[in-house]
Amino acid sequence: MSYNEWAVVTIVFVLLSAVLFLLFYFAYTPTKKRFFFTLAIISFILFVAAISITYNQYNFSKNTKKAIVFAAKTEVRNAPTLNSEEVFTLHEGTKVIVLDAVDNWKKIKLADGKIGWIISDEIKMLDNN
Repeated sequence: MSYNEWAVVTIVFVLLSAVLFLLFYFAYTPTKKRFFFTLAIISFILFVAAISITYNQYNFSKNTKKAIVFAAKTEVRNAPTLNSEEVFTLHEGTKVIVLDAVDNWKKIKLADGKIGWIISDEIKMLDNN
């Protein structure tokens, strides 16, 4: 799920916790008080877990910069210089994750874990929405 969906889950759990705590507070019998208190605690624990997941998803989403290769064919190198060794070749339409940038070079990572440097003009950054 995206961080927006996790945020909705978080809101549901915090509201559920509040309602269950109010039911506990206004209940008259000890059995009902115990039942509502237990459910309120469980709901609060799920709220804390959901907010933690939401925060992690948000940070992951904002820190992951994706791009698409727009050059018909391009060489990926092991260092950000033209005279460095060619590691592998990419073709147009390949999706990559941008890890770093130096001058006119971007350090990229492929889905299979391969890492290398590519000229910035040969890729186009995607929006993180």
